[in-house]
Amino acid sequence: MAATTTELWVIYVVQFWLGVATIGRFTCGFVLLTELVPEKSASLAGTSYMIGDAVCTLYYTFYFRYISKDSLPLWWVSLFLNVVGFGLTFFIPESPKWLVSQGQYQQAKRNFKKIAKMNGVENF
Repeated sequence: MAATTTELWVIYVVQFWLGVATIGRFTCGFVLLTELVPEKSASLAGTSYMIGDAVCTLYYTFYFRYISKDSLPLWWVSLFLNVVGFGLTFFIPESPKWLVSQGQYQQAKRNFKKIAKMNGVENF
């Protein structure tokens, strides 16, 4: 909406709420990522996630400064990636680590089995 309006107040309101939502999405994604990878790889995965976010910001800045002022191609790519990411969230099991911390041991066991199956580990 902010990309299609000429009203400055609309841009300010939308940008404010996008900023709030981005921080929430980013934090949840970081925590889930570091919980789902093996502990020895969590630091590398988290660092890669943070670097990827910074590189995307730099890419957008470079794109709009030197390549094109038209945001529609990037908008479509972003929409596609967000729809794919949203759809995949229905297939990612809840973190067994979190479930155990909440006392939900049976669900954690089921999720461990599901994760093992997704990773091709048979006799779990």
